[in-house]
Amino acid sequence: MELAYSGSTSSQMKAIVGDDRNGRKIAVLHPTATQNFYGVTAAADDRTFVVMSYDNPNPQTTWYLLRIAPYTAHPTRLTKLPIKPVVAHVSGLALSPDGRELAIIYRTATTATNAKTFLTIYSMSSGAALNTWRMDGPQNNEIGQDGNGVGLTWVNGDRTLDFRWAIPPRETSPGKFVPGQETLRALDVTAGGHDLMADSRQILQFPTWVTDKQTHTWTEPCANVLPASGGTVVCGSAGGSDVSGVEARVPLSYSSYSTATGKPLRVICRFDGPVLNASLQVLWTDPSGSHAIAHLLIALKGVKVPGGDKFGVVGGGRFTPLPGLVVPNGSVDNAGGIAF
Repeated sequence: MELAYSGSTSSQMKAIVGDDRNGRKIAVLHPTATQNFYGVTAAADDRTFVVMSYDNPNPQTTWYLLRIAPYTAHPTRLTKLPIKPVVAHVSGLALSPDGRELAIIYRTATTATNAKTFLTIYSMSSGAALNTWRMDGPQNNEIGQDGNGVGLTWVNGDRTLDFRWAIPPRETSPGKFVPGQETLRALDVTAGGHDLMADSRQILQFPTWVTDKQTHTWTEPCANVLPASGGTVVCGSAGGSDVSGVEARVPLSYSSYSTATGKPLRVICRFDGPVLNASLQVLWTDPSGSHAIAHLLIALKGVKVPGGDKFGVVGGGRFTPLPGLVVPNGSVDNAGGIAF
C-alpha cells in the first residue's frame, strides 16, 4: 500500500492498494475534502493496515483501520479507529505485527523552546491509551519530517519499540561545539514507566555524515534506517554533490549493522554506477536483516531513470527489480508513505 498525490495541483494524498507481484492496482481510496492521508503502517498478515489522516478544518490527526481482500467484490474496508485524535506533529507510527496495538510518536510545541515528545501505545480494539512515555524536547526538527521519520519499529516479539533519535550539537563554551549524533534507542514496553529517555536505552550510534570540501561531495551511511529482529539494523545511505554534474565519491549502499557492537555486519547491496545524488530508502526487511525491499531515489549521470526511482529487493549483493510502483511518479517518497 502506498500514498500518492491526488493530482498535479493537489496537495491531498490518496491511498492506493497494489499487488507488488505484478504492479496491479487493487483499490484506490480517496480522502474527503477535509482529509489528507499522510502515513500508513501494516501488520504482519499482509491484510491489515492503519492509515493516518490529517483532518481540516480541525488541525488534528486521526487513524483508520484498513482491511483488504484482494481480487474480491469488496477489496477494501476502511473504518475509523476509536483512538482520540492528536493535535500534534506525528513523526512515527507502527502497527504491531499481530495487529493488536498501534504505537505513535509525536511532538507538541507552541514556541521554539517548549516542545515535548510523547510515545503512546493504543489498543486497536478499544482505542484506549495503554501507556505513554514523554520527555522535554527536542527544540528543533531533529525528530523527523515525514510519516515515519523516526523509523518507529516493533521488534523482539512485540515487546520492544526501536526508534531513531537525534542528539543536536551542543555548545560547551563560546564558539565551541560537541557534534550532534544520530542514534537508535530501544524501549521495552513491558517494563512500564513513563519517561521516554530514562526508560529507553541507546543501542546504536550511527556513522557520521562525511563531507569532502575539495570535491564538494557528501555521504550519509545511515540516512534511512529500519531495525530488524535479532539485534540487526538495515541502513540505506544517501549521498551526492553540491555541484551540478559531479558524482558522489563513495559508492552508495544498503548495509546491516549490529546493535550489540555498533559495527557493520555486511553490505547487502552496493551501487557503483555514476551516481549524482541518491537516497536509498528501506521499506521492509526480513528478521535477519539480510534482505530488504528498497526504494531508490536516484539520479545517475547520463542515465534516465523512469519516474526518478527504482523499486525492488536487495540481498546477496544484488538488486532485483519488482514490478513498477502502482503509481510510477508522484508517490510519497518516504518510509511512512509505503507499507507492506
